[in-house]
Amino acid sequence: MGAGPGYLAKILLENIESAEYTALDFSEAMHELSRTNLGLLSNKANYLTANFKDNGWYDVCQQETYDVVIIHQALHELRHKDFAKGFHIQVRNHLLNENSLYIVTDHIVKDEEGMKNKDLYMTIDEHIHTFSLAGFKNIQLLKEKNALCSFKVS
Repeated sequence: MGAGPGYLAKILLENIESAEYTALDFSEAMHELSRTNLGLLSNKANYLTANFKDNGWYDVCQQETYDVVIIHQALHELRHKDFAKGFHIQVRNHLLNENSLYIVTDHIVKDEEGMKNKDLYMTIDEHIHTFSLAGFKNIQLLKEKNALCSFKVS
């Protein structure tokens, strides 16, 4: 989600032969850029356009569930951290199957090198708390680096 120009898609599709990739982004321009960046690999991608700030954005997925859902540096596009809980609930209820992994990477508020806007970005503890409020039981911080953090949630 928030698939952008296809950099992550390229890594996944080049390295996992059996991968099927669905790119969800609000921007057709990003989908076009992704197709260009992926070249022939774009044939292995399904492009969906939706804005996850809109009600029912997940309907574009036509009730399909996924083994892995990744949102990479796009959660803050909700434009306020208070919307993250509802977003995570929507992902859990509409996109994940019983054994899915949900990977979330986003910028964090941090004193020295982190983001400063405390309305838009969360601390690591706020992320963990928000996942919990959204009903996730297994929350693991995978990595923190350069004011980014990645979580594996199920």
